Amino acid sequence: MNNRFRKYINKKFERPISLTKSQIALIKTLAGGDTLKNAAVQLESSYESVKKRTQLLYKKFAVKNRTELIKKALQLKLIANKDVKPKFRRRFVKVPVSSAKPALRESLTSKENQYLQLTAYGFTKEEIMKKMRLPNIYFCNYLTLCICGKLNAKNINHAVVFAFQLHLI
Repeated sequence: MNNRFRKYINKKFERPISLTKSQIALIKTLAGGDTLKNAAVQLESSYESVKKRTQLLYKKFAVKNRTELIKKALQLKLIANKDVKPKFRRRFVKVPVSSAKPALRESLTSKENQYLQLTAYGFTKEEIMKKMRLPNIYFCNYLTLCICGKLNAKNINHAVVFAFQLHLI
């Protein structure tokens, strides 16, 4: 069956996807950030069989890559958020904005405000460091900690969202 029609049928009729325990284990291993070679070692299988099983999962879920596979597995609640490696969690898990309330504990300095604005525009730490003429990357980390502390945010991304909510930027 053509992949385009498979996607249409899956969306239209919402057939439940049945998986074996080994397929769920493979998805959890991939969500944990492991490569196919590492997944083969962990699942005590050969690299080729893990590669084929992954491709079969792509077909079964009607997806093109690992990211889409993990997103779909999370949506269908086949794996939990805790199964996704923290480094990759931002790609797959939407953090509810209302989980923490924005509060400005202390006013931001001009450098902190500028750093926050540049972060909101999508600049990397290295680019911000050059634009603001900061001495080193550690100073960027220090500014991030100060901003997060003043806005009661978990990370710089939350701080940007909170700053928009509080109309600071």
